[in-house]
Amino acid sequence: MIAVFTFCLLTGWLILLPDEYRLLGKHIAASAGFVQNLNLWAESGYFDQSSETKPLLHLWSLGIEEQFYILWPLLIGIGFRLRLRFTHFSVGLLLISFLWNIKELQTQQIVHFYSPLTRFWELLAGAVLVQCQLRPSSSLAWASKFGSATQYANGLSVVGPALIVGALFTIDRNVPMPGYWAALPVLGVCLSLIAGDKAVVNRLLLASRPFVWIGLISYPLYLWHWPLLTMMRIITKEAPSVAVKIVIFCLSLILAFLTYQLIEKPIRYRIKNKARIASVLLIVMLVLGGLSYALYESNGMFERAVAVENEDHGDYLANDSNPEAECEITDASLQYLATFCKQ
Repeated sequence: MIAVFTFCLLTGWLILLPDEYRLLGKHIAASAGFVQNLNLWAESGYFDQSSETKPLLHLWSLGIEEQFYILWPLLIGIGFRLRLRFTHFSVGLLLISFLWNIKELQTQQIVHFYSPLTRFWELLAGAVLVQCQLRPSSSLAWASKFGSATQYANGLSVVGPALIVGALFTIDRNVPMPGYWAALPVLGVCLSLIAGDKAVVNRLLLASRPFVWIGLISYPLYLWHWPLLTMMRIITKEAPSVAVKIVIFCLSLILAFLTYQLIEKPIRYRIKNKARIASVLLIVMLVLGGLSYALYESNGMFERAVAVENEDHGDYLANDSNPEAECEITDASLQYLATFCKQ
């Protein structure tokens, strides 16, 4: 994350107008504190036009994850103190979160897309799955009514990926999210995990070298892909073509592989003093977050070359501390700036 933040700051210095650079500073500060979902909650919808020019939009999901990791152990402690059965407790919270998400989705879609409370059910599915895995004998006994354990696992290994692939082709910007449709990939992942490593699809496909390689670099790939896409969109002032998207995807793979080899592996496997490196990384992240917030407070640093060269364009931008400011976009090539304007 530190590497990606640094890349965004350096690239933004060269290509972003002041209000865009200012917004980037706020997003880096929020992402460094793992509250980007709450920050985006107050700004816009995930699938609106302005979202496509936010380089760190995708880090909303990391915010929800970290918030869950902090809150879930506390809830577990409360459950034990109340002497609640853990499986029932987990399923109950999952249903509450899921039903709350369904109930309010139509009226407050943006709020519930970024809200941790209506997203926790997706992570709680993992907690419930752990409980099922701790009782494999009962699971297999239930499965024996429908065939052997092997047939049961093989079937799940087929249905799980099928649900995930189905979600790829059915969920788009017109589908309210999370809603019912979000259950499709969540259930697909759970079924694939329940199937186990001996199931036919998991053994022959998911355990194959290409899939394992993608899995190893998946986190840096997740971090890199969206900033590259949005920066290209800002530079070209239009949606990237299919050819450009393919090039960016290949570049994302290369950067993810280099990040995994040069940053992740050395830190995880070669550095012996984990406490020291963790402390250093924490300090660097805090400093980077603080500097980024200072960038936000400085109104995007108007003295940069790109800001000076496009000073006239800056007159069209409305400072988000003054939401009543009005502007007019007269050049079609500057439509992407409309995110800062009161239409």
